[in-house]
Amino acid sequence: DMTERRHTYMSANSGRVTGIAPEDAQADAAALVNLIDPDQFDAVLAAERAAAEALETLDLEVKGRRPDGSVIYS
Repeated sequence: DMTERRHTYMSANSGRVTGIAPEDAQADAAALVNLIDPDQFDAVLAAERAAAEALETLDLEVKGRRPDGSVIYS
């Protein structure tokens, strides 16, 4: 079931990369999901779902936008 998201661990550097403090990402998982570029959003979620169902690692580059508007790839 992919309806519930949570991040049990966020590295100290994750905030530097995403622009979202680790404790904020843990408190609200949508904060990270909302960074995904809208043009990629559906494809990213489909790839995530397929990897979870197959019990495989998700390996994909995702374009996103930090809260300050700058573009990131992760």
